[in-house]
Amino acid sequence: MKYFKAYGVLLIFLLVTIGIFLPIHQPLEVLRKNIRALPHNSFIRASQKSSSIVSYDLFKIVDRDENGIYDSLDDLIIKHPYDKVSLIILLKKLDDRTLEFFRSLGGEITGVYDNAIVGFSGKIIANRIPLLLRDENILFIQPNLRHKATMQNALRLIRVRPYVWSFYNYMGPTNMSIAVIDSGIDIMHPMLSNVHIVGWFDAVNNKTIPYDDNGHGTIIAGIIGGAFYDGKVIGEKTAIRFEEFALVVDGLEAGTNITYSWWAYFPVFKAGEVNITIYWKDISIETDKVKGHKARISGFDIYLPNGTVEHFESRGNPLSYIFNAPTSGSYYVEIYIEMFSNGTDEGAIDGPGIAFWAYAIQEVLSPDTYEPFAGVVPFAKIVGVKVLDAEGFGATEDIIAGIEWVIENRIKYHIVVATITFGSSTVDPLIEYAVKNLVKSGIVVIAAAGNDGPQRNSISSPGRLDYVITVGASTDGWTILNVTDWSSRGPYGMYSAGTPATTNTTKPDIVAPGGSFHEPSLICVDMNISDNLEIYYYNVERGTFEYIGMTENISDIIPNDFVIARGTSMSTAYVGGGALLLIQALTNDSWEKWKYDLGEVLKIKQLLLMTAWEIYKGPETNYRFNRGEKDIVEGYGLIQVDAAIDAVKRILKMNMSYSDYLSNETFQRHVWAGKVYLEANTTYLFRLEVPSNADMDIYLWDQNPNDWGEPILLAKSTKSAGKEEYFAYTPEKPGYYYVTVKIVSGEGKFNLTIINLSNEELEEIIIRPPKGIIVEKKEISVYVKVHVSWTYVISVEMRYNDHQIAFSAISVSEDGRVSEWLGNITLQTFSFKGELLIKTPVKTFVIQYSLTYIPYFKAILVGVSAVCLAGIAFFGYHWYRKKKLERLARIEEEAKEIAKETIEEVLEEK
Repeated sequence: MKYFKAYGVLLIFLLVTIGIFLPIHQPLEVLRKNIRALPHNSFIRASQKSSSIVSYDLFKIVDRDENGIYDSLDDLIIKHPYDKVSLIILLKKLDDRTLEFFRSLGGEITGVYDNAIVGFSGKIIANRIPLLLRDENILFIQPNLRHKATMQNALRLIRVRPYVWSFYNYMGPTNMSIAVIDSGIDIMHPMLSNVHIVGWFDAVNNKTIPYDDNGHGTIIAGIIGGAFYDGKVIGEKTAIRFEEFALVVDGLEAGTNITYSWWAYFPVFKAGEVNITIYWKDISIETDKVKGHKARISGFDIYLPNGTVEHFESRGNPLSYIFNAPTSGSYYVEIYIEMFSNGTDEGAIDGPGIAFWAYAIQEVLSPDTYEPFAGVVPFAKIVGVKVLDAEGFGATEDIIAGIEWVIENRIKYHIVVATITFGSSTVDPLIEYAVKNLVKSGIVVIAAAGNDGPQRNSISSPGRLDYVITVGASTDGWTILNVTDWSSRGPYGMYSAGTPATTNTTKPDIVAPGGSFHEPSLICVDMNISDNLEIYYYNVERGTFEYIGMTENISDIIPNDFVIARGTSMSTAYVGGGALLLIQALTNDSWEKWKYDLGEVLKIKQLLLMTAWEIYKGPETNYRFNRGEKDIVEGYGLIQVDAAIDAVKRILKMNMSYSDYLSNETFQRHVWAGKVYLEANTTYLFRLEVPSNADMDIYLWDQNPNDWGEPILLAKSTKSAGKEEYFAYTPEKPGYYYVTVKIVSGEGKFNLTIINLSNEELEEIIIRPPKGIIVEKKEISVYVKVHVSWTYVISVEMRYNDHQIAFSAISVSEDGRVSEWLGNITLQTFSFKGELLIKTPVKTFVIQYSLTYIPYFKAILVGVSAVCLAGIAFFGYHWYRKKKLERLARIEEEAKEIAKETIEEVLEEK
């Protein structure tokens, strides 16, 4: 008999949540790669400056297959080989040859380290990561992670909890509802009682009482409108099912004993006792030809943040183990599945199979004064519309029937929002047509983008439609805050022929928490009807997975529990709840004010999109934010419900200052918003003082969206960190315009002022060369320094004859009021006259400017001076000689006269 033990992740963990993902019905295929492993006795030298030795055991927690690559990177390499990944690489020693090798593979080095670690950071295409291990100097490769331990992350991340609940007291409209078009709703869970479910329609089985035989719709309804709930189901503790799966392995040789290693993350909310309990069932498939397959869960390892591992083995069912968690945060468990195969029936699906349900049972505390668990809108009124069957599939006709019913009954049940969490990877024209009509009937439609990222043009149908709010998935802040790699990318969807299904707008529109496979993800309501699972079988020979049906007769294991969920379906639910709160704010909680027209629907879309917060910097955006523009990964960014409501409720006044604190920390305020009334044809100055350690931007949005509900950006200022932001704007029509301030990096308190400008003045202007002088060069540079009283200089131009020369800004002060400009002009002979145009947002100053152009003026001036001097010398000499002769003659006459007088006096004396 042949025995062996194979460790490693056999399964692509995307399959873990197929049942709660957006139902898109395509078989999945696993790509398998061999990656070189480091020897078991490998060790790492900490630094060439130190003799310290770090055991390789330190990295086994995150490198279970000991191949030198962080485990989540292994999976990313398989799933998304063409993604550009940010890495930290540990080296034996710093060596330029290693750095050059990294660059030769297309890598970009972002930092080099020789103290905290010996290594470097950089970015590289995922499928080239295994090639790096050819360099023996490279010891370990891991992703660039971000860590933060939190609870009930999603509601805090979208800024509902506790701000919207507490500050505005918005927890759901009293007389408006939201339609959840999905697989149904289980009203037996405490968070979804009959009080919340005000309407029901079953297009699948025509039942009159709400139910959910799949669980997907219950999760969506719980996210949107789950009531406040303490979660206590076992004494004072909460049960969270963090992993579940059902698998049959086909194609193993007779007599094979194999152990598969399955890993999963689970949340710990506070330090102390946590009970990990795993229920399992042998679901091996036998045929008449081959019998005797077996499978069981044999044990598990719990990896603690301090590096220790707690191991548990048992032949029991369930397996239950209590450990003491040292801190709150994200923990990791490795589950061991033992399988025995008695051979293969070539004509059928058979083999050992296992179904298991893993729970973390623990005490959960609230982060605020509310109960630990609640939906976005705890007092929401929900209309359940069942269009998906027990396996999560929906026929076109059932979906159309459900949409039809919603349109017909929207007034009866006061339906103002609808969520659509199903979709197809190719266009379904009839469903899209129905959804368009749903929007035009005056209902805000929120649709899932799909889970087919990172491929371009993978937006699902009907999510690709222009009018709907299409939602992608972000992580929820346990570790890294980003858009998930599997969230569908735009700009469009696809036709069945494989060509892009272009539309008037790009998608997605926005993102919201959807979970991640690298953290515990979203904690959601679990249905109480059953805990049946989707079964997948793995064909060893082909290396593929296929869905083969559901388990049967699995009753609810722990009533009133929670389940971990991932997908853009969940993201859609968060935006659906946010839209309902926004409508409550916009209508002042009065259904009579909702007019069921397209304009109102698009207004909600505009407000949600323009107040979103950008979180994605990746290859699709050249690793930078779009600063108010839309991209194909996150649209306008992560939904911020508080800012959307603030934009409606906060009215800004002229000539007043507004201050608030913004931070890029995960659960702080990220976007500030308000609206201000502007008169037509009047200029307004918007000035934002930013703290030195932060980068904040200011945006001005039109009072109305475009034809598809997208916000229209009118003006923005997006300088670098610590720089004062400002712009001026003159509207063509009066009305309330929207202002948003968004954090990019850092944190601190800003100060915003909006000034009504009636005039602008020149405080000082310096021009070199000064006007009126003579120059001898035809091509000259004119320097202008301008100091204005209120705004800033937009442009400086020199206008003369038929020419208009634009000057370039060479220096601008922090507040923009002082600027220096330089321009090159060509002069005409002798006389130049022009106008210097100094344009500000308020007025354009016109300065008359003139010069005299005389070629070789200095040489001419020297020549003329020489001639003049020579002339002066010539005439001076002759004048001097003449005067000298005249003086000599005069002296001679005077001498003669004196002699004569002397002679006469002598004669007289005699």
